[in-house]
Amino acid sequence: MGNDEPKSTIGMMILTDGQVFGEIFDITEPKFSKEEKEYKNQYSATKTIGRVPGWGKWDGLGFKINYTGNAAQRALLTDAKAGTKRLWQVIMPPEFVAADGTYDGFQFSGFISAVEPTADGDGIAERSITV
Repeated sequence: MGNDEPKSTIGMMILTDGQVFGEIFDITEPKFSKEEKEYKNQYSATKTIGRVPGWGKWDGLGFKINYTGNAAQRALLTDAKAGTKRLWQVIMPPEFVAADGTYDGFQFSGFISAVEPTADGDGIAERSITV
């Protein structure tokens, strides 16, 4: 079947400025959408209303990490508070590499818009992060 088979995302990594944070799970990739703009041509004999693509928008990248409190993870909270903009990379596992050596993944400039800690005393401490 070749490349038509579903692939596992186990081993997917998210880096910022080349740094990995630890065990990452529940990754939500950004969704791209484009707003639609309406236009009217008053000089047209048919007086029709048309639509053209407007501004594009990426929704946030979301992921969870098992919180260990290491320096890289503490820096995420510091970055969130300061509104620091960094280069983020999403790297797919090796099985996504195509025959020509290219791989699925992308990078973008962004900042952390939300950090939600979970330390309920009933399991592993986690951080939910949205970029």
